[in-house]
Amino acid sequence: NTSSGKNLIGSFHLPKKVSICASFLKTLPKIDYESGLGELIKYAFLDRDIYNSILNETIDIDRIIVQCALFKDQVVKDDFKEGGRRKILNLGHTFGHAFEKSGNLMHGIAVYWGLKLIIDLYSPKFSQSFLNLVSHLNLNLEFKDKVDFASFINFLQMDKKKITKDEIEFILINEVGKVSIEKKSLLSVESDLKKSELYFKYFK
Repeated sequence: NTSSGKNLIGSFHLPKKVSICASFLKTLPKIDYESGLGELIKYAFLDRDIYNSILNETIDIDRIIVQCALFKDQVVKDDFKEGGRRKILNLGHTFGHAFEKSGNLMHGIAVYWGLKLIIDLYSPKFSQSFLNLVSHLNLNLEFKDKVDFASFINFLQMDKKKITKDEIEFILINEVGKVSIEKKSLLSVESDLKKSELYFKYFK
């Protein structure tokens, strides 16, 4: 985290060990727990098994956490320095990081709204699937404070997923468990947002 944006500096290291203590979740404030659920929804669209686990009549959060960790572990091992497939883990994060910085939101909450915005703007046929996941996770979030649009676009322009001066990469959903990496010009994204009725929900 820097004043200029997220994930712009750092080193690549694989963990020597991953330990999961699911009972720790019970000690967290509600907002921290909800922030974690924002990332779970992302993984649901990346992997159908995780999607189905969340939509089960009885949700086993402990099992889902392990599923997400194993999925990420395999993706990172396959593409250690994010030259290709690892980029799918950025689903929801292009808008999400801009929300996080311009709206001072917790990371997972920002990813939640970034994912919802990218779906509603470019993949609306998955809007109901998103709402179904939210309902099964008993997640009830409201976008309380609109963010400054100029600030949002400024952070978007500094995002690590920007590939040229004028283009940025987005992860779009083709179907549950299948996404694509697509380039969009920053000008077209700004125009798409301004022309959408979604603009009035998120920006001022």
